[in-house]
Amino acid sequence: KNKGLWQLTDEGMQAAKNLKPIELLDKAGKGYREWRALNEKDEGVEKDVDIQDEQVQQATLEALQTQANEGIGLYLESIHFSKFQKICSALLRTMGLFTDFEATSGPDGGIDIIAYQDPLGIKKPRIKVQVKNYKASVKVDVKEVRELKGLLNASEHSGIFITSGYFTSKAKEFARNSDVHIKLIDRDNFIELWQQNYIKLSESEKNLLPLNPIYFLGNIE
Repeated sequence: KNKGLWQLTDEGMQAAKNLKPIELLDKAGKGYREWRALNEKDEGVEKDVDIQDEQVQQATLEALQTQANEGIGLYLESIHFSKFQKICSALLRTMGLFTDFEATSGPDGGIDIIAYQDPLGIKKPRIKVQVKNYKASVKVDVKEVRELKGLLNASEHSGIFITSGYFTSKAKEFARNSDVHIKLIDRDNFIELWQQNYIKLSESEKNLLPLNPIYFLGNIE
């Protein structure tokens, strides 16, 4: 650090080339703590050190979160479609919906899950769900979203399209402008929803996509 500016040294450049992101953050954090121990007695350093410490911690947390999500995504790619469909159904139930129908491996008419807002399915709209278990590199195109809309009655239904991949920009635009409500849930959205609702799942549902929470010290006001 020189006059308030941080600069990348030759040693730091070499470390960036040879270490994985998590290893680099760990080494940088350790080096920074050593620097802090040597300088914390200097007048005016303490406040700046606290700010930098928070930045290092935040960067570490973000890197760990990214790594965790990538691992969950790779797991989703490895499982059979039928299991991913069960995971999606469990998530919908945990979010307050009632699943009346789940497609088998045979023809399903394009609908994988039918969900209701009440146990008897009286309240409208009823929800028709399409599920696609894709790799991250595969994007759901507008044609597939349009096909889902073709199965929806504007006065009776809403649609949800869940994929372990992502959506093209045209698919998102089509859903956004549709006169029938269609919610698109891509890999990132799905993982976030699963993490948020995980604690409410039954033990058998948790085992479909188990998570191990790790708790870090938050900001102390």
